[in-house]
Amino acid sequence: MYNPPPGYQGSYQPSYGRDDDKLGAKALLLLWFVVEDHDTLFILSESVHFLGIGVLAYKLLTKKNCSGLSLRTQELTAVFLLVRLFCSFMMEYDIHTLLDFVTLAATGFVIYCLRGPLKESYQAELDSLNPLVVAVPCLLMAFIAKPTTRHMFIFRVMWAFCVYLEAVSVLPQLRMMQKAKVVEKFTAHYVFALGLSRFISCAHWILQILDGDKYLWQALGSGLWPVMVLVSEIVQTFILADFCYYYVKSYAEGTGVIHLPAVRVYDAAANTLQGTFVHGAPVLDAVFENDGVIYTGGLDNAVKRYDFFAGQEAIVGFHTAPVRCTEWLPGRGLLVTGSWDGTLRLWDPRQPGGQGLLAKIQLQGKVYTMSASDSRLVVGSSGRHVDIFDIRRLESGQAEQRRESSLKYQTRCIRCFTDGQGYALSSVEGRVAMEWFDLGDEAQAKKYAFKCHRKNEGGKDVVYPVNAIAFNQAYGTFATGGADGVVNLWDGANKKRLHQISGYPTSVAAIAFNSSATLMAVAASYTYEQGEKEQPRDAIFVRDMLPAEVAPKARRQD
Repeated sequence: MYNPPPGYQGSYQPSYGRDDDKLGAKALLLLWFVVEDHDTLFILSESVHFLGIGVLAYKLLTKKNCSGLSLRTQELTAVFLLVRLFCSFMMEYDIHTLLDFVTLAATGFVIYCLRGPLKESYQAELDSLNPLVVAVPCLLMAFIAKPTTRHMFIFRVMWAFCVYLEAVSVLPQLRMMQKAKVVEKFTAHYVFALGLSRFISCAHWILQILDGDKYLWQALGSGLWPVMVLVSEIVQTFILADFCYYYVKSYAEGTGVIHLPAVRVYDAAANTLQGTFVHGAPVLDAVFENDGVIYTGGLDNAVKRYDFFAGQEAIVGFHTAPVRCTEWLPGRGLLVTGSWDGTLRLWDPRQPGGQGLLAKIQLQGKVYTMSASDSRLVVGSSGRHVDIFDIRRLESGQAEQRRESSLKYQTRCIRCFTDGQGYALSSVEGRVAMEWFDLGDEAQAKKYAFKCHRKNEGGKDVVYPVNAIAFNQAYGTFATGGADGVVNLWDGANKKRLHQISGYPTSVAAIAFNSSATLMAVAASYTYEQGEKEQPRDAIFVRDMLPAEVAPKARRQD
């Protein structure tokens, strides 16, 4: 059992990742070789859908609670099933008709519960996507692309409508889950069953085409319709692919609770969640403009703005690779971002529609770390490059200074001094360098480097990367966090260690102080310095800080 470090207030444990595209391709290949009659996949698909609805019915009967379920999705599901059932009676009565009938009956029961005896637990405020926004485009598309068979015009339009509506009927449920952030397990089972059903159905069409099934092409007809059928199957599969990945991942981790990638803002003093926005991909960095507005960058290459008080989100712009660093420049009211595409980009977020790009600056390598003082921006990139910019002249794209790190190994973190005179730089080799901007002899004589985050294990000196540096504005002292799970607090002016906090469950990935240095937040997350291995879950700890731990010690008088 892990015991947290002393003084911590609470923790948040996220979960994210993705590799679903490769998994889907492997599963499709497996089905092609294992299943002899690929037509049975369509029956299996509808059976899995029915089982998913059965899971919901079980929840409603036993838990007497419908929280987390989207009435809009159930109604859209009932519509496409009803239309498809009617078309089946008129066009091709078979086993599919029976499966549609029992699935429609189960869906009707779920709708009855949501509108009737369990309506008090229905979260209508989260289920806000208008079903007409989903259904009307499907109906319009049905008039454009429909079967070219011998059946009556209205039947062919209805059949196309139910195909398109089935592809997108789950959107209200997904939107509701995005707003809820954490997905209850029975709802998760249902949505996973939908995803599995859609994948099997998509596999059925793809494998039938690969087999050259002549009857299939005769049934579909010619023209645009066969293409749209396949596109619809692929669309509905990909809509649910991410969720299915997180579902499998949550059970592989033994939690069974699905946390979608999100940005969360906490009141650290009260230990309460203030707001949450679902992010399209894991977040690599975030920065506040003020108490209610935050900017993020992540693996989806997007720079995003979130206004927690207004409940609004917007895309500021894009890089061509993941966005590693974000910095708000309050003196200019601008945002600067650094990416693995090797560029800095300067944004004016006040400009609408992603039109706020003011400058694009090509660097010498991928951006790993970045920090700003009132007058300078310091950027650390691959190849141990350090670029220093005058914030007032960023649009010029010209660095004021270009240096090479004084440390021999890869840069992990850079943070500017509170007085704006220089910066601290850490490396993967358990060292921190203190550097000054002024190139004069007097200033350069002050610079130094020191070893930290090292342990003697079995008679050997084990060196850990220094992942994080954080200065506090109240005292000007700073903290370092390492892959050894230790936080050290330093008095840089007097070259002394003030305090050490050990016992974090894994690598310290990030550190931050509040403005008065009374609280320190520590993110513990394995940073893969030892490769793939068993690891504790990620967590954020908030610790009460004593003045004796962060205030510089008075120098002894000789």
